[in-house]
Amino acid sequence: MTGNLTDLLAATTSPTMLGRLWFLPPLILIISLVYSASRYETPSRILGRAARLCLQIAGFMAVVLGLLAWLSAGL
Repeated sequence: MTGNLTDLLAATTSPTMLGRLWFLPPLILIISLVYSASRYETPSRILGRAARLCLQIAGFMAVVLGLLAWLSAGL
């Protein structure tokens, strides 16, 4: 079991995978800002909603990553 988890960790922290993960925070931020700007008009509300949405998206992705890691640990 520990070997599989170690292999999974090694696969996710490979240089090519980490290189791809650098694009994730700006992408989440841009999606949150554009979505919020299309729904609200005041800048304070846009920024507040974008920050909240950014955290929601990142949290959801972290939960999915954890679930997939847990499911694949037994393979």
